[in-house]
Amino acid sequence: MPEKKYTVTIQANQKTMLLLQGVVLLAIGILLCCSVSLTKIVNVVLGVALLLGGLVNLLACFMEHKSVIRTEGVFASALIAMGILCFIQNLFPVDALIRMFIIVVGAIALLDGLLGLLPAVNRKKVPTLVEALVGAVLLTLGLCLWFISDFAHYASLVLGIGFILLSILLFVSVYILSSGKRIK
Repeated sequence: MPEKKYTVTIQANQKTMLLLQGVVLLAIGILLCCSVSLTKIVNVVLGVALLLGGLVNLLACFMEHKSVIRTEGVFASALIAMGILCFIQNLFPVDALIRMFIIVVGAIALLDGLLGLLPAVNRKKVPTLVEALVGAVLLTLGLCLWFISDFAHYASLVLGIGFILLSILLFVSVYILSSGKRIK
């Protein structure tokens, strides 16, 4: 039986969204690779948000009850304290989040790739094997980042390179899909 060929095209708004996602991933990837202190940036933003949230809750509590020594006031105090800790002690561990993100994405890709190889799933073998292989590499790399303390310093660089590669993949796929080339 002859193999069918399909022409896949994308609409202009989908193309724009994919290109925008690619640009955002590329920018974040470059920032992660340039050793921008992501932990400090995230903690400052989170600290400001927690402080503002706490102050707004404190003000709302006072406006409603004419006192801040209420449940809402105590909750607002906790938000303010967490906001201050974000500034003082970098409360949010961005590096640990990056390492765990790589581990989880790798494990999910590996599991999906292995499940895709089952006869009942009926997926193409080559892309499924590539997915399983990429998942195994990411899982191994993430575990190395988690357990080897000297290697853990490169977590943001690894994630930055991954985002840059993903943005390039998005740009190439938009180019291929918008040109109307046939895909098997």
